[in-house]
Amino acid sequence: MGFGGQTQVVQAEDERRTSRRLAVALRVEYCFHLPAGGRLTDVGRTIDISTEGLLFESNSMPVGATIDLSIGWPLNAGEVRLALWASGRVVRATEGQVAVKLDNCEFRVGA
Repeated sequence: MGFGGQTQVVQAEDERRTSRRLAVALRVEYCFHLPAGGRLTDVGRTIDISTEGLLFESNSMPVGATIDLSIGWPLNAGEVRLALWASGRVVRATEGQVAVKLDNCEFRVGA
């Protein structure tokens, strides 16, 4: 399985995270729930991902917002499409980057 580019494990010496992050750029579609009700959907690109979290490029959004994500996963299996579906909570949002603590993740075929 290839990612169509380079991937790199990111682990700083003073890292506090418990799981390693994989630096990979993939398309991510997301929908976050607004505090006053309603939802906003958009598209971004991953910066890195781990079993517990995700950092991606996007417009800023409210910290604490619940978010649903779909990441197109590269798979060399002919016409089979695979996506990682996840949900979580926005824990950090700076200009151009959003960090999410993942609660649930699952791969879906044909998604």
